[in-house]
Amino acid sequence: MSDWPSEVCGITVVAPADPADGLSRLSLLVEGAEAAQNRQAAIRRVAEALGDGMVMRGFVAAQRADPAAVSGLLMRLGGVAGLKLRAEKLERAIRDEARNQEAIEMQARIESAQERRPNCIAASLAECLSGHPLPAGLVCPDGWEITASGIFRRRIHRDSGDTRSVEVSHRPIVVEGRLRDVQDNTVSLALGWPTAAGRWQVHPAPRLQVADARQLVMLAAHDAPVTSNNAAELVAFLGDFEAANARHIPELRVSSRMGWHGRGADRCFLWGRSQVRPGEILTASPIEDEAPARWAGGQVHLLVTDVGLRGLVEGFRAEGSWAGWIASVTHAAPYPAVFLGLYAALVPPLLGLLPHSSNFILDLCGETSLGKTTALRLAASAWGCPDERGSGLLYSWDASRVFIERAAALGDFLPLFLDDTKRARRREDVGHTLYDYSSGIGRGRGTPQGVQRPTRAHGVLLSTGEAPATSFTEDGGTRARTLCVWGSPFGGASRETAAAVTAISAGINLHFGHAGPRLLQWLLDVPEATAFVVGEHEVQLTRWTGLANGNPVASRLAQHVAAMAVAQRILHEKLGVPEPEADPLPLLWQAVIQSTVESDRPADALRAVLSWATSQQRRFWGQLKGTPGDDDAPHAGWLGAWSRQAAWPSLAILPTELKSFLARERYDAEAVLRAWEDRGWLKRDAEHRTAKVTVGRRKERCIVITRAAIDSVG
Repeated sequence: MSDWPSEVCGITVVAPADPADGLSRLSLLVEGAEAAQNRQAAIRRVAEALGDGMVMRGFVAAQRADPAAVSGLLMRLGGVAGLKLRAEKLERAIRDEARNQEAIEMQARIESAQERRPNCIAASLAECLSGHPLPAGLVCPDGWEITASGIFRRRIHRDSGDTRSVEVSHRPIVVEGRLRDVQDNTVSLALGWPTAAGRWQVHPAPRLQVADARQLVMLAAHDAPVTSNNAAELVAFLGDFEAANARHIPELRVSSRMGWHGRGADRCFLWGRSQVRPGEILTASPIEDEAPARWAGGQVHLLVTDVGLRGLVEGFRAEGSWAGWIASVTHAAPYPAVFLGLYAALVPPLLGLLPHSSNFILDLCGETSLGKTTALRLAASAWGCPDERGSGLLYSWDASRVFIERAAALGDFLPLFLDDTKRARRREDVGHTLYDYSSGIGRGRGTPQGVQRPTRAHGVLLSTGEAPATSFTEDGGTRARTLCVWGSPFGGASRETAAAVTAISAGINLHFGHAGPRLLQWLLDVPEATAFVVGEHEVQLTRWTGLANGNPVASRLAQHVAAMAVAQRILHEKLGVPEPEADPLPLLWQAVIQSTVESDRPADALRAVLSWATSQQRRFWGQLKGTPGDDDAPHAGWLGAWSRQAAWPSLAILPTELKSFLARERYDAEAVLRAWEDRGWLKRDAEHRTAKVTVGRRKERCIVITRAAIDSVG
């Protein structure tokens, strides 16, 4: 006898049947099984009925129309002796086939609905695009509708098959383009939507933000049709939209930083909105607001998502002529110091070829109204608009520390220009900024994804102020990276100077942004350019380091002077800019030597300690020798020991007191003590930096400074 349940399970419903007829046949089958005289007769009755395919199709139709009635009849069938397992298998077969038929019909209804709606979204959005072009071939993903009235999710009723649209947003939003960062390979999406005022706008957003409902809500600040109520649905829609249009959404190579990019034949430099590459300069419109359908491929574009920095980017541009700019520079020829700013401004791109060179600061300091800002503007004119208003390259020191850090990171391998340190919001901001910039590393910050990697920037900071920039910091490393040039770059006020300043200012307002790009083109187009830069830097480094005579601070500053000397040769010999009437680098070196004397931090610290000790003489044991109670500790306690004899041999200070004083005066106590030790200024035991000295009625370990050391600092 055949296994009839397996035969039933193998039946495929291929034609519709009458549910009532199927229910009637099932009822007759159950009644016949119940009336059978024995078990074999019941099985035979069921097998005969199920051997007919039309009968099985009727059972399935009855299940879909009245599942409760079918379930009741099958329960009765299972109650017949010997038929329980067969009834259960029959029930599973009927239910499985019913579900299969429902799924097939549902898919057919979905496909039919998709065929009836338009496939290309450009036509359905024409009303709100206002002439904005969309990439060709964009389609609406399955299960969604998009019109000028918004985005709708298509829902199909399970039983009736009716289709209805549920609103997700009251305005449309689509993915128009992809932007892939060439540095870290991260992707941003160019989203487009109509504003509440009816203007279509494009906004770049990190793909991570678009994929996260909590972050997508932040686009509401830009008038996107997103709220906390529909963010999750929009994330699903945008994901489906991107997947459905993967072949039609244009992708653009971008970078979030200017400066050097690529290697070998792909080597290029992003200068503002332009890409300088071998043999040509490609300029494009800002891509943040550009329709992706109009994107110009074939080059790397700068992507600036921080609106506050776009003015700086637009400042890196060219206007006027190369000849006009040279004519302006010629007016500065009688004033060699003015050229120092130009040399420093051209160093940043060279840092990409000199891996062991570091950032530095050129500080033009001195009394006001003596041409410092004009010299700064002339230096800025090598790269772009030398204006402090609007889209210019000059910024004031009253800019926030965060803005300066971001501007430095954006302008990688480009100079940064800050005017007038006295305008800083807080004095310590200047010192912190100098430290951050000279180290080339920004501060790490928390983000929703964790700790943001600190930004690294390469460049030269050109600053002006009435006081030396180094007066705002006590950090020795920062001082060793700051070239301070005191006095007027124009040598003082006079009628001739005023005329030169006026002529220079008028000229660079019309002609700017030519020298920097020409330097870049020379570096990219001339095969031997890199070898020249590296070789010349070695020559200049040897020259200026030799003049440092072993002074550690001067030796470090010599590296920066050497880089400026390389830029000097390129500017005059390779680019053809006329030289000043005298070489300004010896003037700069004089300033370096003077600053190393002034920035000898260990010596400064020793002078401060001597002054402090002199004001606190009564707290040094030995100063009251021979007076009543001379061994009794003063109320505030002993500071150390100091003989009152004219030929006193040393000054002994308790370590805790000395370190506390140095810290109050913003000196690095450990660094100062190590320097004193290295210079032989301390009297010490064989195993300790300190020595035992009598202080009052007991022996104490003290930092013992020799008389010779104190005499050496005057």
